[in-house]
Amino acid sequence: MMPKELLLLIIAIMLLLGIQIFTSIIVYRDAKGKGFSPELWTVLNFLMPFIGLLIYFVVNTGKSQDEISQRMEPPMPPIVETTQVQGSERDLSNRETRVVRKTKGEPKTIAELYVKKGPREGHRHGLKEGNTKIGFAPGNDIIIEDETVSKEHAIIQCKGAGEFLIINLSLKNKVRVNGEEISSQEIKDGDKIELGEVGLVFLCRIL
Repeated sequence: MMPKELLLLIIAIMLLLGIQIFTSIIVYRDAKGKGFSPELWTVLNFLMPFIGLLIYFVVNTGKSQDEISQRMEPPMPPIVETTQVQGSERDLSNRETRVVRKTKGEPKTIAELYVKKGPREGHRHGLKEGNTKIGFAPGNDIIIEDETVSKEHAIIQCKGAGEFLIINLSLKNKVRVNGEEISSQEIKDGDKIELGEVGLVFLCRIL
């Protein structure tokens, strides 16, 4: 049994041919009566709809190819800015620098803790973006091996370009900023921080 779509197509073609034959007869008679070339006008009348259909299909085929090409093109990967970190918190170098925050449209902030008194005196610990946890336990970001320092003694939060907050996490040992005991406090460049008997200096530069 013939598919419905094919049957409809055959009927449409037959109707189109019938209409073309009918109009061609009329054009032939009219052209002949007016002294024109009846054969030429009859052929043009008969072929005109098919020429239009041909142009339509050519244009549509070109658009379809462009759409397929656009769909096949892979999306551009996002551009990710990376910042190089020099050194490590656990190496024995005397200098460590880390870019804490560098986002598009914002200044670059470099923040460090300088060890003024205690283990690894003279060393600079770089602070990372977000939270930097300090204590003597291995899971901390900055490890200070001193008996007056708690396992998780304090945390320094980077809140924005040049904005930092230190919070005391220890119930036993104290955190002092510029000689005053605190539970949490904003810190700025040059502030002196004491964790137990360890003395640190907060250094912050905005580039």
